[in-house]
Amino acid sequence: MLEMNKSDLEWEVLQDPLIIEEIIPNECIPKNSVRIVVDRTDSYQIRAVLTAIEERGPLTAETNTKCYTRLYETSPGEHIEPFDIEGRDQYGSKVELKKCYVTSRSSQENYSENSKKVVTFNIIVYEINIDKNSDYDTSCLSEWYLNGPDKEVIFPRETLRLQKKDSDIIERKRVSVNITVDEAIRLSIQRSSEMGRDFALITLDDIKFIVARVPTQFGPKWSRNISIEYRKEFGSIPDREKREAISEIVSFVLGTQLLNVGFTEYDNEGQTLAYFAQPSWGEAYSRSVCENIPLSPFNLGIKSTIINEEKIEELLCGLIPKYLNKRDKLGLKEALWRYWISRDNPLGTNLPVLSSALELIMNKWFKSENSKSNGLWIPNGDFNDIIKESLSVAEKKIDEYIENKIKSLSPENSNSLEAQEIEELKKPIMNSICYSNGMSISKQYLAFFKEIGLESGPVEEKAINARHAMAHGNKMDIKEFEKMERCTRAYQTLFHRVFLKVLGYEGRHIDRSVIGFPEKNINLPLGKINKLDVETPALIPKK
Repeated sequence: MLEMNKSDLEWEVLQDPLIIEEIIPNECIPKNSVRIVVDRTDSYQIRAVLTAIEERGPLTAETNTKCYTRLYETSPGEHIEPFDIEGRDQYGSKVELKKCYVTSRSSQENYSENSKKVVTFNIIVYEINIDKNSDYDTSCLSEWYLNGPDKEVIFPRETLRLQKKDSDIIERKRVSVNITVDEAIRLSIQRSSEMGRDFALITLDDIKFIVARVPTQFGPKWSRNISIEYRKEFGSIPDREKREAISEIVSFVLGTQLLNVGFTEYDNEGQTLAYFAQPSWGEAYSRSVCENIPLSPFNLGIKSTIINEEKIEELLCGLIPKYLNKRDKLGLKEALWRYWISRDNPLGTNLPVLSSALELIMNKWFKSENSKSNGLWIPNGDFNDIIKESLSVAEKKIDEYIENKIKSLSPENSNSLEAQEIEELKKPIMNSICYSNGMSISKQYLAFFKEIGLESGPVEEKAINARHAMAHGNKMDIKEFEKMERCTRAYQTLFHRVFLKVLGYEGRHIDRSVIGFPEKNINLPLGKINKLDVETPALIPKK
């Protein structure tokens, strides 16, 4: 049971402006700085406005030397180093503003004091650390994200928010909810009709965590928000890198890129110990991403033909350990990043970015111990033995050709640029011969699909070929636009299939290359299922 009379348990720290009036002197800011107000912009970036009281007249080197040198004596193209600011907020908590940049300055005369003027500095802030009470151990940590799943996604568990009678204190219950008759009389259950079932409990071997919707009254109105909550009572709280990795695979399963804006740490009584805040990635990018339609590889919502309320929990419990194991080996983090970028690109131009995500996984696979071919026609050792003698002959012939070509030049051109270009012919030609064992990109796809057990067909082939057309600058007309739309849906589904297959998934997924987006087994190729491609249940041996 967690008690709250504020909103710290429901959303991140910058719900109200942060005011810093106790500022530790810093050579990068004016010495007589009196106040900093920190909040978020409409696109959920972090901004700070610093106010200082300055003497009237020109700014001199004797006051605030480094601060004004930084602002007024930089050259075009010069790298500007970020700086940090420390102080205490209106509640007495220690605050660190990190990676700060001054973007503009303005001043206003203070007529009440003729010798003074008010100067304000607009500052971009990339990290905020707030330490409220460091004397207690962290028992719970909540990560906060923009761009959660839409309302159609079904979560299996319900949060109860209970308000004590004649009190503004609200108790929140998420796990092992068991309300007695006496409690029901003493507490009035606060249920928001928009919430309903709003969280999933993911249980792994070493950790357990909660994925939960954030009530819509918190956070920007243009975003569906979500939290991932870790508790020591569930096991250890993972470090930031592991939490980031978990959020990546949760994003993939939910079909929407979770944009982290910070986290909050609590003690075992639910009291806040510390905050971390950061801007959502890419300024206005965060708003456009939140407008994208979620594209989960799975049917997690009310439109599913087979209602399975625990589906999110089952999928994440099965996929997270495999993702954590293969994330770095197969470049899955980087591949997902490119996949999300492609989601926000214009139609057509998104295909080269999407294909680069798929090719990254493929290239990592060929370099891993899992690959049988390594993307080569013949094993490298055997190939080198085959071409060894011929390579020596070819090298001698090329040397003779280059020597004769240079001799044919006039004496005054024997050391010219033309002669240097002739001498440099050998390296690219020899490299082409030595690396001729590598498969073409189209053949690499086929070999890769075969090695991971992914059956492909004409739909996959058309999607891959469409990427080549866009990469080489083909013109777009109405028919080509419609083709790109179909190929985009097919390529996105192909990426889903590849991603899931390398994680060992063998269940059902959504095929977005077909109108109606049917669910089908991942081992079936894209496109319509004909009579010969029906799914058959596994044979059950007789006892």
